[in-house]
Amino acid sequence: MKYYDYAADLLAENTDMTFKYMDSYIYEFIEAKIVQQTAPEAAFKKFEELAGTLIEQLRRLVKEVQENRRSQKDEQVKRRVQEYDATLEKYGILLHRKNRFFLMIYLNLDMFRY
Repeated sequence: MKYYDYAADLLAENTDMTFKYMDSYIYEFIEAKIVQQTAPEAAFKKFEELAGTLIEQLRRLVKEVQENRRSQKDEQVKRRVQEYDATLEKYGILLHRKNRFFLMIYLNLDMFRY
């Protein structure tokens, strides 16, 4: 918990650099992990929103790859496929974290039932 407090302080004190040098996805992911410590439901919602954003990006990239293949723009197809792979990797990591977090909440709730 202590490190999340440091991360929150660091991001808050350096907002100008945070938004200049940090990808918005990374910022949102870190913010969700920080919020997870104090407000699990809000953090889960943030993870859901991030997942939705990544799914939209994946759909857009698939459409662009298909359009570029029809137009025979091989170089653009290659770039979009690389971008798709990177986005898919982000989505996989996010899905893993979200599911792990959900399992943690579920197990904690299950413990209180008995």
